[in-house]
Amino acid sequence: MRILLIATAAALAALVLPASARAQSAGAPPAGATSPGVQTPTGGPLETPPPSATGTPELTGVGRLTLSRVFVRAGRERAGFVPTDWMFATLAFRGRGFIGYLNLSVGQAWVIQNVPVTAMLDGAPEARWMAFSPGKLPDDTRVPLKFGYTVDHSVRVAAPPQTEEAIPAHQQVDTCGMGGGPGGRGGNDKARGGGPVPLVGGELAETPHVHEGTFPNQPAKENQCVTVAFSNSLQWIRSSQGLDTAPVDLTPGYLDHALGRAEGKAIDVRKAIAKKKKEYGKLVDTSDSWDDPGLTVDRLGALIDAKCDVEMFIDSDDKHSVGHMVALVGIARTKDGKWSIDAAHDIKQGPTNNDYTPTDADHTHQTVTETYVYSPGDNTLRGVPDTLKDRKVGAFVVECKKNKRK
Repeated sequence: MRILLIATAAALAALVLPASARAQSAGAPPAGATSPGVQTPTGGPLETPPPSATGTPELTGVGRLTLSRVFVRAGRERAGFVPTDWMFATLAFRGRGFIGYLNLSVGQAWVIQNVPVTAMLDGAPEARWMAFSPGKLPDDTRVPLKFGYTVDHSVRVAAPPQTEEAIPAHQQVDTCGMGGGPGGRGGNDKARGGGPVPLVGGELAETPHVHEGTFPNQPAKENQCVTVAFSNSLQWIRSSQGLDTAPVDLTPGYLDHALGRAEGKAIDVRKAIAKKKKEYGKLVDTSDSWDDPGLTVDRLGALIDAKCDVEMFIDSDDKHSVGHMVALVGIARTKDGKWSIDAAHDIKQGPTNNDYTPTDADHTHQTVTETYVYSPGDNTLRGVPDTLKDRKVGAFVVECKKNKRK
């Protein structure tokens, strides 16, 4: 097929073969094989990859990678979406622990380079989204693009061969202050000169730290990312460890009221943290790297292991006067000193029927787990689309059940 569509949760489940069927797939390795494990897609579910020589990955299934092109709001008037030179790659998989390194080439560029993929859900179907730009894209969004990808047990030293062609799906992106939202400058990133913006990972230096179980990832209304991130966190702590409060007190709508967010407006995140401490201080300890400069990225993995939740505030800049908040669900250090971060958020905010789900007629939302690459030396975050330069991390926010923190 020439057209690839973004996989739904039901489709993800269909991408994975049962163990018995995978063992009988054509080209499956013999038992005990120690191939490097480069997997080239063939259009359907992949057979079981060869076992790792080190035994680190436990791969149970990798489905197809899909491509989509990013569309953003057309300026301050928010009168529709326009195409950009940014794209998403979405990898569907099912496994336990470290899955492998994703590599992708599109056009003339090696756009995803050795980005680690780690499972959260202990064998359930998942997907990871990764943003990049291959350079100047055709104005005609119906033009097919050539690409190739692999999921590797070890890091690659060259781009994967391009064996496929597809017309990218359209993915509208509208998060806090992005793409022409209130206070944002918006527009499409053709002004950056057409050069590629790859997402560059690296070889892992440690075992990834991930949340256990299903993490809530609720749809967000316009500019509701802060209160939704707090709501996701509190609901996860309640479901995984117990909190002595009613579920209704942890909804985005209740948090909007408690923290003073007006409908459609962004909220001052530091003031919101102070109000949240007052509202929920008997249940959870909340800290942030503004008030605690020692709360650096190298401490976050241990906090996730201790079943604390971590949010990351992506700072405003000269293009985005409103920052954006995401929930960290996984983090790992790479040998070159960078960090691979998995973040849960809604990349297409909009109206919702209630605090939880969009109406059937309003399919505006796209809740995803997205992978960023963070460089602490210059505090830059790569993998956020619709920006002419790397975004900066404003702060990390940590929430732990009272008396739970280590």
